[in-house]
Amino acid sequence: MPALPLRAMVSSTLLLAALAASAPAHAADDVPTFADRADRDVEDNDRTLAVMLNPLAVAAGVYGGDVDFVLGKHFAASVEGNLYGFGSSASTAFGGGLLFYPAAALHGFYVEPRVAFARPLSEGLMHFDWSSDALGVGATAGYQWTWDYGFSLRLGGGAMYFLDGGSPSPGAGAVATLSGPQLVMDGSLGWAF
Repeated sequence: MPALPLRAMVSSTLLLAALAASAPAHAADDVPTFADRADRDVEDNDRTLAVMLNPLAVAAGVYGGDVDFVLGKHFAASVEGNLYGFGSSASTAFGGGLLFYPAAALHGFYVEPRVAFARPLSEGLMHFDWSSDALGVGATAGYQWTWDYGFSLRLGGGAMYFLDGGSPSPGAGAVATLSGPQLVMDGSLGWAF
């Protein structure tokens, strides 16, 4: 193996040293991504709204989703609408909740106290028959990930307790099954804007 001239060795060493010294400078200019930051460093002031759909609920025959409005650094208000079943036995449910995030809104661990109101779809909008309606109160907890480009995933679970109005009417549909404690699974996918 032929020996390298001293001039080639010195210039190669200087070139390697210059490359090694410049690498951290380039890395410092890169914008950190979702995976590069700790939860305590995440604060998306520009994310004020998230639209979420729950595929776990669809597997159980509940079709709908929720919209989350960021209220501050740690809170978001959630408005939910769902359809249970189809045809003459279809029922609707509307609800709301207040999501609390200890880290930052739409990021990390969350707790959500919530309420829901369910009624048969066969009843008119102006007709209220408490005997076939149900009111639910409960809470869910879990974890939410929101990536820098907007995709959001929320996984959690909890329970709701439904109070029904008494004996359901023949057209009560799925509302008739909403009585007492119910398990709630949250597996929502969506986009934050």
